[in-house]
Amino acid sequence: NYKNVATQSLYVAGYFQDDWRVTPKLSLSLGLRWDVDVPRTERYNRTNYFDPKAATPASQVIPGITGGLIFVGVNGQPREQFTADKNNWAPRFGLSWQFLPKTVLRLGYAHIYGPSQQAAAGTIGTMGFRVDNTWVASIDGLTPTNYLRNPYPLGIAPVVGAAKGVMTQFGDRIEATTQDIISPRTRQINFNLQRELPAGTLLEVAYVGTRGYYLHRNDEGGLSLNQLDPKYMSLGSKLTEQVDNPFFGKYSGGVLAGAKTTRAQLLRPYPQFTDIIPIYSVGASSFYHSLQVSANKRFSQGLQMQLAYTWAKSLDDGLSHQDSYNIRADRALSDIDIAQRLTVAGVYDLPIGRS
Repeated sequence: NYKNVATQSLYVAGYFQDDWRVTPKLSLSLGLRWDVDVPRTERYNRTNYFDPKAATPASQVIPGITGGLIFVGVNGQPREQFTADKNNWAPRFGLSWQFLPKTVLRLGYAHIYGPSQQAAAGTIGTMGFRVDNTWVASIDGLTPTNYLRNPYPLGIAPVVGAAKGVMTQFGDRIEATTQDIISPRTRQINFNLQRELPAGTLLEVAYVGTRGYYLHRNDEGGLSLNQLDPKYMSLGSKLTEQVDNPFFGKYSGGVLAGAKTTRAQLLRPYPQFTDIIPIYSVGASSFYHSLQVSANKRFSQGLQMQLAYTWAKSLDDGLSHQDSYNIRADRALSDIDIAQRLTVAGVYDLPIGRS
């Protein structure tokens, strides 16, 4: 099981907060928090990350190409997958001002960091230490390359660990993290007015908004660093034409094991691999805006009532993208978007059964 790993990480945080009563009618709340996830390690160094600029022997065949897996704890590499994200300073601010009798203005702002993908997890990228037996049905999508009667045309793949270095998964798919992972963050703001009405009723009208940055843009799929550039789409059917495989006889694996490959494969950003999935990468954003109105009647004469109405809109970039070069094209209503919500609740103390 490639998720059966032994990861470890540390989380450290500190904060300062102070409430300041400026006047009998004006109060401030000030705070500052610092968060850091110390990058994870794996007990047996069974992990790596994809480096798009790594030098590769494959450049001897196609000059200028780069990219490959960098294994932790090997050849002087540190055991951590990431460089620690240490600048997670999160200020908080709150204000309460009674500017009219029975009327209060409240304002709040918070800069909040979420759980980091640098922390210990199960899916961390273990190519080389997991066995993938790739079965290539066709190179061009038309002509059969292998048949079902021979499920292992290249034999059973061995566990090679870090031995192949940047050539691990040559001609095949990569699922690995990248080192540009930083902590996701949100900016939250709350602005509301509270007014005490007759009959013991409190009316509150508020704007609540959240803006998300560096959120997960995909999980274990949904994005590829090796997608063919859309500018080549104009080549049409020529992309599936079989051409000479320049790697043949020098390096072998996956779709690059034979003498022929497709023109599309050689035009990829990293032609020595197929898809490159940056697992749980960051870079997406989100927006939430809402008007929230509530009325609360305090318990009196046996009755307590509460009414709350929210008019909101939530947008995000999603986790699966048709075009990895333009994830904003997938920005749409969030799965959790609820445009309108009305809640009515009440408690009535029946005037019977009393002792």
